[in-house]
Amino acid sequence: MERRLSLVYLLSGITASLAAIVYVSHNGQAKADAGTGYELRAITAVVLGGTSIFGGRGGILGTLLGLWAIVVLQQGLLLSDGPAELAGILVGVLLIVAIAANQLVTKLAARRDSKGV
Repeated sequence: MERRLSLVYLLSGITASLAAIVYVSHNGQAKADAGTGYELRAITAVVLGGTSIFGGRGGILGTLLGLWAIVVLQQGLLLSDGPAELAGILVGVLLIVAIAANQLVTKLAARRDSKGV
């Protein structure tokens, strides 16, 4: 188990370093606060992909679909000349809606199971 955990940390570090190299080469500069704001997008993509924020299982395909939905939302706002701040607000609203829908589905499934259906 310890060996697997070490391998996961190693792969995570390698992936993060590759992402940093791509980001710096794209922007032409390195800043300490370069990733500010990406946390909300990452969490929203995972939750939209079907992973419960309260624990459970999820999949890479669902996360990629959630990420696709966020990118479509942001590009749509960009193409419609919407304000940049609106993208962050809509991603936050999307996250809240996804969590509420997950909770509703969980409660309905528990109610259905308790009735023996």
